Amino acid sequence: MGILSIIAILVIKFFITEASDKNKTSYDLSDFLFILKRWDLNRLNLGIFVLHATQIALFITIPYYLITKGGLPLEEHWSIYLPILFLSFVFMVPMIIFSQRWKLSKQTFLFSIILLFLSQFLFINYSNEILNISLALLIYFIGFNFLEASLPSLVSRIAPIDRKGFSLGVYNTCQSLGMFFGGILGGLAAKNFGYVGVFYFCGIMISIWFIFSLSIKMPELKKGLKNT
Repeated sequence: MGILSIIAILVIKFFITEASDKNKTSYDLSDFLFILKRWDLNRLNLGIFVLHATQIALFITIPYYLITKGGLPLEEHWSIYLPILFLSFVFMVPMIIFSQRWKLSKQTFLFSIILLFLSQFLFINYSNEILNISLALLIYFIGFNFLEASLPSLVSRIAPIDRKGFSLGVYNTCQSLGMFFGGILGGLAAKNFGYVGVFYFCGIMISIWFIFSLSIKMPELKKGLKNT
């Protein structure tokens, strides 16, 4: 991570052209309130909050389950995470192609949230051996990776063109808040209801997100984007 940060600094320093003063946009409180009043954007902000809150909360519990129920030492957990992440990307690609080609982006979006919920159900009821834990993790990360890729694109397409950067800033803040509160609330759930309580917490959060997403309206792709 340190090496990547240094590379990012060098890229910004030597390869990014500074915008001229006439192209810079200033924002004030009214712009912030305008974005907060946009329910279509808030629905997406809620989504990234839940997505990362559940991810952080899950990894309070998953290592413990892999050790106690899967019998896998901590230093070997990478052998589960790495192939699952790879396979989840493999499964995600046809989902993206399918959703765009057949114009089923909303259905695929909602299906991905259902995958998140299904994984919590599997964790609660069938996490008694390493194969079941791995399967639940794979299902979770297929949905997670698709949504992680889709949400910022939707924000960029829905946000007003003169407030696009500001809207993405609010979105990224909600993502960070999700990580923060996911750790706190997931830890409280584990403390008061046991590790299985974390899965119930995640399931409730995902269910709320799914309900609010039922009325989502997917923006049309511009002609130039359809050909990319």
